[in-house]
Amino acid sequence: MTSLPRILAIMGSGETAPTMVSTHRRLTSLLPTPVRAVVLDTPYGFQENAAELASRAVDYFKTSVNVELRVAGLGRMKPSNGLPAPSAAAVEKGLRVVDEAHYLFAGPGSPTYSLQQWTGTPIRDLLARKFAHGGIVTFASAAALTLGSRTVPVYEIYKVGMDPYWNDGLDLLRELGIPACVIPHYDNAEGGSHDTRFCYLGERRLQQLESALTEDEYVLGIDEHTGLVINIDEQTAQVVGNSCVTLRKGARQVVYSAGESFTLDDLRVPTFSVASPTTAAASQIGRAHV
Repeated sequence: MTSLPRILAIMGSGETAPTMVSTHRRLTSLLPTPVRAVVLDTPYGFQENAAELASRAVDYFKTSVNVELRVAGLGRMKPSNGLPAPSAAAVEKGLRVVDEAHYLFAGPGSPTYSLQQWTGTPIRDLLARKFAHGGIVTFASAAALTLGSRTVPVYEIYKVGMDPYWNDGLDLLRELGIPACVIPHYDNAEGGSHDTRFCYLGERRLQQLESALTEDEYVLGIDEHTGLVINIDEQTAQVVGNSCVTLRKGARQVVYSAGESFTLDDLRVPTFSVASPTTAAASQIGRAHV
């Protein structure tokens, strides 16, 4: 059997947009054919249009990437919203599909719902196994939020208005020695008159969350329509897409632009530049409106 590359791709957004076609194509070209590509549909499994979202992902990969994408069928793994739990056989089948995937893709939805469904299941171990033994994992948007030791409950904070807090994440980045919390949509500017950077948190709420981080933890920010491709075999990382990846520790940060490559050790133990909070905030605001 041909050994598979060990790669983690983290996308800030645009995972099924023209922006990321070349990245999906490049990554899937590293795999044996036919590519066993699977969409892990849990993040949006609570939505009424979950089947439609899965179908769109399948169409995107078929049309733009020239790869047949299979749906894992794990939109629900436990009882939720008054609905009964799916059958054990259905869950087992979905887990087997995930385990056998060469290319595992997950994207938008709710990180809170995803973690609630995945906790106590083999999902985390299956993902970690790909890091150890081979496979490409591409997590974007809501799915990307779950990768770190901590996860931002976006809907609860931004939509419901709860005070900022962290949920426990999958802590998968620790498998690679990276003590980071992932924040996609890092340069979001949809708010116009109000600050929606940092996955709709804004500067004030992000600072509150950062105050709870341990000495070694930092924020790994992925801009929209941008990705970070971590090659575990080569111990390198590369920024792809349109914009930047930011390693942030309060007022200190390291920014890598599209096309830049660096070592995995630069993610494990970043060397942060020194900047005042005012300078750092101004820099981020300027990037958000470019």
